[in-house]
Amino acid sequence: MTNSTKSVPKKRSFDETGNAIVIGDSSVGKTSILLKFSENYHSLSHIPTMGIDFKTKYMTVKDKIGKDTMVRLTTWDTAGQERFRTITQSFYNKAEAILLVYDCTERSTFETIENWLKSIEVHAPKESFVILVANKIDSDKREVTSEEGEEFARENGLPYFETSAKTGEQIDELFEFCTKQILWNKSGQTSSPKRPYPRPITITSDSEFQPPSRSSCFVSRAFKKLFGN
Repeated sequence: MTNSTKSVPKKRSFDETGNAIVIGDSSVGKTSILLKFSENYHSLSHIPTMGIDFKTKYMTVKDKIGKDTMVRLTTWDTAGQERFRTITQSFYNKAEAILLVYDCTERSTFETIENWLKSIEVHAPKESFVILVANKIDSDKREVTSEEGEEFARENGLPYFETSAKTGEQIDELFEFCTKQILWNKSGQTSSPKRPYPRPITITSDSEFQPPSRSSCFVSRAFKKLFGN
């Protein structure tokens, strides 16, 4: 009689963990952003998130001194509907990074950003940082301009990305930036964005990245040049 044994897959090793939460109004594309990032998948149908879901992905990023570091990034997908708001708030305490998403084709989702920031101030850990994300930039029906998003980010000292979950534009860059900020915050290698955000700086394609003390930065499409691969 032959004994058979099932092969048990080895657990993937990693150096650090990171936790991010994605928030914003319903239908802004939070789930689509996560699916594109974690599975490189985009669905044309919209199924609202009921409560909380999450995705995990292993990210290899370089720390400030250039050392490759494996980070297990867990990203929590939250429901945007008002009836789930209490559930969403209860998960803020897990967040090291908060991705605050609006739909640039729906101005109403941009106008609620301040309310989301107030909720973050009350419920999220003070050491967490916020990244403002304008999604659906592939659409030609844009209602919120890049200039408006950038100005709001500057006024509030928020890092800012424009993304398309449909085409994948800036999705990888967004999560690489997020993961690096979490890693650098843990290691104390730089002053990660903290709330409140004093004296935000603007990064352009001609800028050199120099993280200022207790300051967050506006992130343009020069990300790869500034942070490296």
